Amino acid sequence: MQRHRSISKSKSFDRLVPEKVNLDDFQFHMVEDQQSDLKKDLDLNERLRMEGSQAKYNYFLKQNLFESKSQSSLFVYQRQPSKYKPYIINNDCPSPVRKINKTPYKVLDAPKLKDDFYCQLVDWSVGNQIGVALENSVYSWNAQTGETTQLLEIEAPSYISALKWCSRNELMAVGDDNGAVRIYDVNKGTILKTYENHHKRVGCLDWNGLCITSGSGDKTILIQDIRTENDCEIALYSHKQEVCGLQWNQNGSYLASGGNDNNVIIHNIRMPNQPLYVFRDHSAAIKALAWSPKQNNILCSGGGTTDKSLKFWNVSNGLLQNIKSVM
Repeated sequence: MQRHRSISKSKSFDRLVPEKVNLDDFQFHMVEDQQSDLKKDLDLNERLRMEGSQAKYNYFLKQNLFESKSQSSLFVYQRQPSKYKPYIINNDCPSPVRKINKTPYKVLDAPKLKDDFYCQLVDWSVGNQIGVALENSVYSWNAQTGETTQLLEIEAPSYISALKWCSRNELMAVGDDNGAVRIYDVNKGTILKTYENHHKRVGCLDWNGLCITSGSGDKTILIQDIRTENDCEIALYSHKQEVCGLQWNQNGSYLASGGNDNNVIIHNIRMPNQPLYVFRDHSAAIKALAWSPKQNNILCSGGGTTDKSLKFWNVSNGLLQNIKSVM
């Protein structure tokens, strides 16, 4: 009787040789472990060798190069003592005091330059030109070429009381003692527009894009867009005496004005009809105004002779940040 060998559905294995796949895995892990152990041994030997060489090298440098045997490094860093004392606006913002030369490196002759606190007679353009008003004429001096040019002249006895370059270098605003504001194109050598809305001297000017802002002895601030045909876009009547200084902040959202009424007034361009803040802490006329180039909401204002102080304002909350006396 013939017997039939039963066939199992499961995998069959040789009695002595393991499955081929398992053998490959075993060999792979064995080789990998050997390589890892060898690498560790090599790294350890190399590290010991390098450390020994470095120690010998350092000892050689100490014995042969250094004057003092106690030195442990070839280049020893030592902080130099500062020769400037820190000038602190507020406790978390220290900055060094700059050293300013007491003698000028360039002197320009400016005959007939009017000595008047309420006039704005000098301005430096982004194109490196200095504009100067001398009585009824405006001159420019090119700082690169040293060339001097007469830009315009108005009829005497009127005189130029304010000038301001536009960020577009070819335009300049010029105000006179009769209240007129002229927009002058330097490249074309022509007057593009003339505004005659003020009744007294124009003492300060500032640009916000292509909008020129003027302050006058008639206590008003006028904003004109030179791209339109309108004589006046916005009129502000916040000051009780002559407007001495004007300054727009970096992004053109706030206008600061200083007056002979000792007030600093902040206007928001979105709500021009009503002042945002009125600061009454100064005791003299305010002409010096400057916004921080780093923070659009920080303003510095300087008072006149009887005030002698700089005040720092935060227009986000209307608070006085700091006061510095100027003697």
